Amino acid sequence: MEQRSELRLNRKYTVLLKLAAETPAGDAAEFAIARCLDVSSDGLKIETNSLLQAGYIHEVTVVVECLAAPAQRHNLIAEIMWCDALAQGGYTAGLKLLESEDTTFIGWKKILMQELGESF
Repeated sequence: MEQRSELRLNRKYTVLLKLAAETPAGDAAEFAIARCLDVSSDGLKIETNSLLQAGYIHEVTVVVECLAAPAQRHNLIAEIMWCDALAQGGYTAGLKLLESEDTTFIGWKKILMQELGESF
């Protein structure tokens, strides 16, 4: 269940999770679409129709839409910390964002710092 203790921001970003890579045989990559419910400095709480396995690590793209500018895409790596079924169908899940050289992790952190500053 939820174990984040830091400040959370209620943001409704679109989240794309890459569940499986394209295979050498040419099978398409498998993706899940989720809606971000809230964010913290190191994680996301999402709602999705896909059951996610705790402990798995996935490539994640968070799409930040802004009326004044084109959408920003942040390519990140996340570990699934938990996944719970919802009574009305679907799932909520907690994702822990992991720092990685091949991601936009630093840019993501900068955006969160700006938004946290504006929240106070």
